[in-house]
Amino acid sequence: MEMNIDQAKHLLERVTEFPDLPHNLLSTATDDDRRDAIAAILRWWNEKIVPILTELGAAEVRPALKVVGHFTLEGGILCGPRDYMEEQGDVLLDKILAREDTIFNMTKDQSPDIETAILVRLQTDYAGWLGFKQAVGYIPSVPKGTS
Repeated sequence: MEMNIDQAKHLLERVTEFPDLPHNLLSTATDDDRRDAIAAILRWWNEKIVPILTELGAAEVRPALKVVGHFTLEGGILCGPRDYMEEQGDVLLDKILAREDTIFNMTKDQSPDIETAILVRLQTDYAGWLGFKQAVGYIPSVPKGTS
């Protein structure tokens, strides 16, 4: 039996009883607090997650490949044209993830899932970026002092 990452996420949603942990586990917790937290997490894993994984049997969990134009997302890894990503795509992605991109916020519900919405937004911005780059190549520059 094969399942994609969305099916696996749905299955894991059944596990909601995560152990209570101290709020400041890294800064104010004692060594005993940290050991207790690790023990609680391991118990949770063994008692809640392992049975679900066992239930899956020989299921192979594979991330779903998503492709929109020149952008792909697989296994949490986003790939797109390097020059675009370096010049403006990474900045746009940061804005999307910080919920600061107005266009993405207005259009994300038109996609079947959030991953596809991100890819669509990047592809749309890439098309505009590429069109601008191509147009700049066609516009003759005006010599200085003639304007």
